[in-house]
Amino acid sequence: MEIFFEDEEAKIKLFIISLLVAVWYKFNEIVEINLDELKKILETFSPNAKKEILTTYQLIKQEGIKEGLEQGLEQGIERKTIDVIMRGHQNGISISILSAITGLNEEKVQKTIKDNR
Repeated sequence: MEIFFEDEEAKIKLFIISLLVAVWYKFNEIVEINLDELKKILETFSPNAKKEILTTYQLIKQEGIKEGLEQGLEQGIERKTIDVIMRGHQNGISISILSAITGLNEEKVQKTIKDNR
């Protein structure tokens, strides 16, 4: 969503407010903050600032969800690769074939077996 500003100063102010809210949000995850107090502070912001803050919050949330999904997918693929190597090794499949199946070089396959015994 694009928000148009009459001047560059207004754009900078809203950017700073959005940045502060993002920092506040992260800080709130670490330290418990009285939400009623936070609501009172947010009520003092202009409608444009509130809209920009919401947009920023949504983008941060979407990026966090996207990053979490990507990390989960990578971890799942890594875990499945380890499982394939370990099961194959337990069933007598050679390192070279396990390498070909997983796409890992033979040294990494051997290291995976050693690390997961």
